[in-house]
Amino acid sequence: MNNSNEIKIIDWTPDRVIDIQRWRILRDLEMRVAMNPPFKTRVIPSHALPHKLEKASQAELAQQIKTYQDFIKTGSLPNALTFYRLQLHESLFFRYAEYKIILQLLKPFFKNKDQIIDIQDDTIKSFLYLTAARCQVYCGNQFQAYQLFTRHNQIRQKAHDNEGTALGLIELANSVQIPQHDFQQVQKSLSYIEKIIRKPKRPGLLIELNFVRAQLAYNLGEFAKAETLLKESEAIARGRLTHDKLSQIFGLKANLNATQHRLFIALGWAIKSLDEALESNQNLEIIRGLFLKAKMTINILINGALLNEDEKSDLIHETERCLLQCLENTNEHEIAFYQIECLLEILRLRQWQYKMAPGDWQQFKIEFLPLTNLIRELAMKSGWHSKLIELHTRQAQFYEFEGNKELAQQHFSLASTLKKS
Repeated sequence: MNNSNEIKIIDWTPDRVIDIQRWRILRDLEMRVAMNPPFKTRVIPSHALPHKLEKASQAELAQQIKTYQDFIKTGSLPNALTFYRLQLHESLFFRYAEYKIILQLLKPFFKNKDQIIDIQDDTIKSFLYLTAARCQVYCGNQFQAYQLFTRHNQIRQKAHDNEGTALGLIELANSVQIPQHDFQQVQKSLSYIEKIIRKPKRPGLLIELNFVRAQLAYNLGEFAKAETLLKESEAIARGRLTHDKLSQIFGLKANLNATQHRLFIALGWAIKSLDEALESNQNLEIIRGLFLKAKMTINILINGALLNEDEKSDLIHETERCLLQCLENTNEHEIAFYQIECLLEILRLRQWQYKMAPGDWQQFKIEFLPLTNLIRELAMKSGWHSKLIELHTRQAQFYEFEGNKELAQQHFSLASTLKKS
């Protein structure tokens, strides 16, 4: 197929170089999945993914967006915002993960990329900043997300809303790469969180508070504390039947067990996380669940678990299916956050596969360059330095295994320089 035909197929982003690379990688993954025999256990049916709107839902959503836009055209911004919050936000943000559409719809409320127009109500201002910050995270715009989170937190602090401030600070710390000069201040604020949130005003908030405290404990290596907090969160969430929150709790349990090398237990929690995500019918949770399951199966393969050849083949096939579905969803919604994560996992899987089969090393070299180029382009475009560090480290390992010490050292040095910046 020639390049002109490839470009016609692509409609994910305006950047043709990125699009062509992404299209080739996705097609390669589809071919691998198609060539494998049917998987022996339950797989995720395509119709379980909500990213394809039914015609009735599509028409209803289009009509709601038109109503919102009519309010904007007539200059009735308060009515437009009320309509957006009540009628559009839940569907666009949680179910369909249409983050770019949300940013476009909310544009009239912003003077520039990180400052809203004059609005007196602090609650409304917080909602706008927090919504935009979250959307920018998933669109891969780290710097803008950081600025928006910061403005949200300043409003909550000024309003003496300790719980809102705590949640905003934790979300900021977990979602974006904090500039070096601000890191110590954020750390000081985070250390104050436990005193703030022991007695939440709203009982439902306890689920979120315990979960983010568990995330913080996990990030600090306090695994026993994280497990205790997760048990409390799970008990509350089960009573409230919040599938999205259960999915996140099980996901953190998977990461917690993986960190402690309990790989099969980690995979079990990842599968439960994906099951709850499917029940939630929310695109982002399903994408997160697919990615997590793939990550845990790769962990088992790479860490030399005692698997026979058939089991390895099945595990590779399931991993590729999860990554394929994850990439298809992230590409459709242009969620750069998980695009980069998925591509790095494909790279990790391919490196392991070709280490196990040195005879295929030349084939891997052919795939290696476009894959690393795409990850680099996306990471640089989004300002996600931690993923650039991970990429350079993987490239260094690749060249080290190949015996090219000069290129290996070059990439190790680039990773080291980025860590210091």
